[in-house]
Amino acid sequence: MKKNVLLLVLVSIISLFGCNAEGMPVDKDIKRVKIAESSGFGGLNENFIMNIEDSNKLKDFQALMESAEKKDIKVDKPIYDMQIIYEDDTNRGLHLSQKNGELTLMFIGHEEDVYIPSPESSRNVKEILSNSN
Repeated sequence: MKKNVLLLVLVSIISLFGCNAEGMPVDKDIKRVKIAESSGFGGLNENFIMNIEDSNKLKDFQALMESAEKKDIKVDKPIYDMQIIYEDDTNRGLHLSQKNGELTLMFIGHEEDVYIPSPESSRNVKEILSNSN
């Protein structure tokens, strides 16, 4: 009995401390991404310069969000605002910025929560954004 209780306590401790990385909440497939140059924190600039509906590019944005993990960092002014439209026609606004060469993502209205996506997904999205100019 003592071994079972000890094992249960050990598993609980490992679960609490071993899972400290918090991913970006993404539970829907993306249907469209609209991108605008950012006007700063707190709002979504709706003067969109890109409207992405290509399935391959949408997969890159989906991977960007799904790979992002929450980090305790501060970022400067965002570069882009993105409106993410999901398959069920709901949408979310995000700020996209850069810190030390890495892309960062923040949900608009929750800029204190900064997410860093994987280098590979960041590279793919940077390529899409650079080809828009």
